[in-house]
Amino acid sequence: MKSMKRDESLTMRYILCKEVQSVGFMNDGQSDRWPIRCLWNGNAINGTCAPGPPSNQPVFYIKSNEWQQKVKEFRIKIGCNSSDIEDANKLDELYVCKERCVQAGIGYISSIFIMTTLFISFTLLLMT
Repeated sequence: MKSMKRDESLTMRYILCKEVQSVGFMNDGQSDRWPIRCLWNGNAINGTCAPGPPSNQPVFYIKSNEWQQKVKEFRIKIGCNSSDIEDANKLDELYVCKERCVQAGIGYISSIFIMTTLFISFTLLLMT
């Protein structure tokens, strides 16, 4: 097994101290056996694919206070600086999707607005 150089491990720690969508699961001893899920915070547009907890629900979420605690515990454990640890208290809930994940973090109201706009645009296009 190749060992990481000190510079590489510090770079990885920096990245993990900033990451908000999957690091909260790294304290769980079973996460390396979890299936890949789509993960995103709150109304974020960018999501990520990472191991996520098993569930029978196609989409579920972890409440913000619970997710904040998981991320904060992980950041403390790996020795992140105090500002990164405190930033964990600002995180939104984490959405976990296992199938047909096309929402990409767009909220329900925003989705309806986009669909309505597309419908009206398409209707007007057909009328001309």
